[in-house]
Amino acid sequence: MAALSHLPNEMITEIWARILEPRDIERFALVSKHIYALGKPYVDEHNKLKREYSLSETGPYTRASAPAFLLKDVLLRPRVALYVTHLSIGRYQVHWEDPVSDSDDDVRCHSPYPDDDMALFIEAIRKASFVPRNEFEGWITSVREGNEDPILALLPLLLSNLTTMILVIQSSWEQQIQPLETFQRIAKAENRPFLTRLTTVNLHVELPLADNFMDWEWLNMSVTLPVVQSIHVKRLGSLEEDDSINYKQLFTPGISNTTELTFVDSGIGSESMLRLFESIKGLKRFSYVEPDERLGFLEPFWMRSGLLAHAKRSLESLRITASQNKEGKTLGTFRGFTALRELETKRHLLIVGAHLDKLADLLPASIEKFHPHTGDHRCRDSVPSLVESFEKAKLELLPKLRALTISSELGMGTAQGDEDLIKTLEETCRDGGIELSVIAG
Repeated sequence: MAALSHLPNEMITEIWARILEPRDIERFALVSKHIYALGKPYVDEHNKLKREYSLSETGPYTRASAPAFLLKDVLLRPRVALYVTHLSIGRYQVHWEDPVSDSDDDVRCHSPYPDDDMALFIEAIRKASFVPRNEFEGWITSVREGNEDPILALLPLLLSNLTTMILVIQSSWEQQIQPLETFQRIAKAENRPFLTRLTTVNLHVELPLADNFMDWEWLNMSVTLPVVQSIHVKRLGSLEEDDSINYKQLFTPGISNTTELTFVDSGIGSESMLRLFESIKGLKRFSYVEPDERLGFLEPFWMRSGLLAHAKRSLESLRITASQNKEGKTLGTFRGFTALRELETKRHLLIVGAHLDKLADLLPASIEKFHPHTGDHRCRDSVPSLVESFEKAKLELLPKLRALTISSELGMGTAQGDEDLIKTLEETCRDGGIELSVIAG
């Protein structure tokens, strides 16, 4: 049988000319040195496009309309769309700049598009299969007025290889309605040809106290997209104070395939949190890091209860850290989680008082890595008794435990004799099959 490299050079060159997918180009280039040499112009073009477009982002204070520039490139050179895998949209423009004003204060304005670009965007709106015909004119009017909402709605849906989208949410009913409604339609559609590879969504709420309901609508859209696996949210506010919201309709039970959720500087009430957990089929990793005090205190018991009710057989990694918790309540026991392998949290969220030797009793037999933040200043005040309790638990309750990381306040381990004590404890733990790490600060 003749090898591929034995084909006529003209035929190999024709194959090169027909390959569009970036991954196929890279694989074909590895077949042989001969094939690579014939396709070097195509490989060079591939590398150039990859460098220029694979990560496309616009900063929060730029006057340049990066979303519009990228959309123009995609519409004029469809191959560009195949290279955009990460799309990051910061603050974007919503109106034209005032030609008679010299002020630079409004970063939300920009210069009008050239006539050819405007015609290109309007044609793209009219051809978009996901835009209802009765909304054509509204989209076109928005673009003509300088609002980039339709640009943001069009762009991600033309990027067939998009895997990660980072979006700053403008918390206002006047902004981002068209992108939100468009993504919601795509998420609910059957046999959808859009966002089929989008696995990671990062949502950064710019003004968390302005309009929490719309922020949660973005989160609802994200968990509804069937291929999204990882969602990271920053500064999401609670809905608990709004009596008009029907929490049972906020999230559809069992609709989400998301496996990883991360909340940073957020405040999630018990009711909305329970509905969110209920919507996810098999959550594996959950992080809740330092909630913003303005957005509500952490309710640890309800958070643990919600996870236990809806993820006790799937949850593998859990990180809950908060300086303050509501009414001094604790998370409670984790013995009911059958798949939990990694847990990081603060001592006051697990146990009240100084009974550190009781922490091991709260963990499931599946735990492999445990990272408590003890909050102590002196190594001798907590570490020895804590380590001893886990050495004993390793023999009976926690047979899979292999890593114990202890974090405390700055200054721990610096007192005279602390370093020697830590080294001794590390050696003792290592002999028992546990890797001990003590972190100060």
